[in-house]
Amino acid sequence: MLSSTQLAIVKDTWARKIQPDLRNTGDVFYLSLFELDPSLKELFKGDITEQSQKFMNMMQTLMDSLDKVDELVPVLENMGIRHVGYGVQDEDYEVFGKALMKVLAQKMGSEFTDDVRDAWQTTYNVLIDKMKKDAERAASLA
Repeated sequence: MLSSTQLAIVKDTWARKIQPDLRNTGDVFYLSLFELDPSLKELFKGDITEQSQKFMNMMQTLMDSLDKVDELVPVLENMGIRHVGYGVQDEDYEVFGKALMKVLAQKMGSEFTDDVRDAWQTTYNVLIDKMKKDAERAASLA
């Protein structure tokens, strides 16, 4: 689970280092993702610039509600279900996480300390685990 210290670190670094440059961050994220695994391009049928904007909007939504994870349950469930429909596999989440950490490290530079990395990795793990569990639960009810 996410500690209050980790929550504060993630929200602070998001506000100071990522939020001011969302568009570029999204573009850099997808470049990193496809560099790590070019086969993931097949999952994205539309305009990648539009996808990048959607991703950053979703990240903003998650950051806005990060201290109220219970309120995120419907959002995470819907995301999980959509990702299953897109063909996302469990192993793709690992690549996605690596790309996210790479972009965060680039954007934060020397501020991307072990504590910051751990806070972001824990946040990612909590959200993705919840998203996958909610998608599995919803799929089993369908």
